[in-house]
Amino acid sequence: MGGTYSLASRSPVGYRRSRHRAGTIPRGRGDARVGEIASAEPFPEAREDVYRLVVDFGGERRQSAAGLTDYYEPKDLVGR
Repeated sequence: MGGTYSLASRSPVGYRRSRHRAGTIPRGRGDARVGEIASAEPFPEAREDVYRLVVDFGGERRQSAAGLTDYYEPKDLVGR
């Protein structure tokens, strides 16, 4: 089966199979941004063990969740 490998979302060293050719982004899905984590806190309401993040994209702040609890403390994420 063809495909490329991309980083898995839950593990900084794991890989998962992607069904897209290398160097291509499916139409309608190409929204990559760089931001700074403004705050990180435990998210006990989530089904998995994740952090609730607020990410600052310059003029806009957005909330997100990240499964990084096995690798980082919340204080280590702020400012990254």
